This record gives sequence, C-alpha cells and structure tokens, in this order.
Amino acid sequence: FDFWAARRFVLANIKGQEQREGTTIWLDWKAALRRLWSIAKGKSTLVLIVPPPPSSPAPPVVGGLTTGAAAPATAPASPPPAARPGGIVRFAAEGPLTPAQIAELTHRLEELGVDLAP
Repeated sequence: FDFWAARRFVLANIKGQEQREGTTIWLDWKAALRRLWSIAKGKSTLVLIVPPPPSSPAPPVVGGLTTGAAAPATAPASPPPAARPGGIVRFAAEGPLTPAQIAELTHRLEELGVDLAP
C-alpha cells in the first residue's frame, strides 16, 4: 500500500482504528523493521506487544525484547525490540495464521480486554 494513491486511505483507516481501540498500530512502509528483525519477505507478520503491569517485576530481556511466560512458540526467530522499554510479546506469527494461532491470538486479545464482538 506504499504508493501515493492508497497511502492516504490506509493511514486514515489505521488512525481511526487506533483511536477506536486506544492503541498503536505500526506499519513498516519501507521494510526497515522487516530487515532489522529478520522477518521473511513477502509474508505478513503480526506481533502483539503490551506494556508490563506497573507493579510487576521486570521480566528477563532477550534480544532487546522482554518476553513473558505467555510468549508463544510461533514468535519469529529473531524477536523484535520492545515497542517501548519493558514491552512483552504476547503473540507473534508470520504468514497465514493457522486455526490454532487464531485461537491463541483471540485468547490473548480477550485477556487484554479487547471486545471481539462484530
């Protein structure tokens, strides 16, 4: 979507989604993060990163990314750096999601209080 005719519409949609959900969505327009994180070219990648609870002890940091006990086995081989210091990867996958991955992602989002009702 990184061409002049579509970019404006994509950005408007994403900004609206961010405001409705009260979250941040990153788009890797120039593939800089894909290269930095060694993500496969030509596949979509989804990484759900959440801040740690303010009262929790700091979890261990691995490769610049804090991982929690709930980090799935589907995480990319080279985990991305934290969205902000102490970010916890709750889900990560590359390519089309399997039914098991969809169930896992749904569970993680519901744990965060996201309303998935249509």
